[in-house]
Amino acid sequence: MKKYKIFFLHGWLFDSRIWFGFNKTIPEKYESILIDLPGYGGNKNKTLSPINYCKEVFENLSSPTIIIGWSFGGLLALLGLSENYKNIEKIILINSHPYLISNDQLRNTISSKSINNLKDNLILNREEAIKKFFFECVKSSSKEVSDYRLLIKKFKLSSIPNNDILINGLNNISNIDLFNDLMNSKKEILIIQGGKDKILGAASFTKLKENKHIKLCVLDDVPHIPFISFKKEIYNVIEKFI
Repeated sequence: MKKYKIFFLHGWLFDSRIWFGFNKTIPEKYESILIDLPGYGGNKNKTLSPINYCKEVFENLSSPTIIIGWSFGGLLALLGLSENYKNIEKIILINSHPYLISNDQLRNTISSKSINNLKDNLILNREEAIKKFFFECVKSSSKEVSDYRLLIKKFKLSSIPNNDILINGLNNISNIDLFNDLMNSKKEILIIQGGKDKILGAASFTKLKENKHIKLCVLDDVPHIPFISFKKEIYNVIEKFI
């Protein structure tokens, strides 16, 4: 197999800790790099947008690269479809779509209304809104209780980005549409969807199957956050792809 760098892009609300060591399942011959988006985790830059930050990262890649993006990070990973980023050879989306807002093509459960409600709830009662989102991320899987407890333990409220960063991120989610880029891409793409994902819900991938470069995989018991209890299932699919 070719020597790749592998960049991991986390989703909204959570920083790179959300991988729960999943990057360590990748063989050491690959160089795994965990990214913190601006304002998240160790990235103290609170002025650069996630979109512009990822574009800068992608522009500076100097060797063959795989981008693995989870949730909102998957949406950002699709910026790498541009032919300007020739060193990005493969993209892996985990519980993500080319746009995360509900639409006729993919029928997600996220809607503009739910995004606006989340913004309002963050302002009205930040702690309650965040904990509710935590639970939605693990809800309905066979491991929901233990996974939720680990999320609460690992992500103290004081370590979560401030509301301005979070709301700006939600605005990004609302405004990015990379569906046509994905449909026309000739780069290798893997989309992994959790069957118990209650954030995105059941999605139809029929249209995406028209692109022969896209591989699709549904893992039945996997919730929105799969990196606590379902690392093995996710890795087994990725291993075959890379």
